[in-house]
Amino acid sequence: MMCVAGLTSSLLSAGQVSPPVPAAPSAPAPAAPAAPANGMTPVQRADATPRGQLKNPYSDGDAAVVQSGNQSYLKYACSGCHGGNGGGGMCPP
Repeated sequence: MMCVAGLTSSLLSAGQVSPPVPAAPSAPAPAAPAAPANGMTPVQRADATPRGQLKNPYSDGDAAVVQSGNQSYLKYACSGCHGGNGGGGMCPP
């Protein structure tokens, strides 16, 4: 340990090594996500709903939602297992 400290100080005094630059201040931590309006998380909602009565809150006719889902499906490579149209590939959909 003393050798490292001595070597570092001698190199610094000789001007061969510049002192370390302080790190830039880090960005603030992202805010926590807002609580759901009804106070339930999606998992809690699914667990609380009787089997067969859980409904998709999004409309298939909403082009923006469909496009967003398609982009997510492709971005996360879901088609690798579930096929290009979501109908199943190597694994069940």
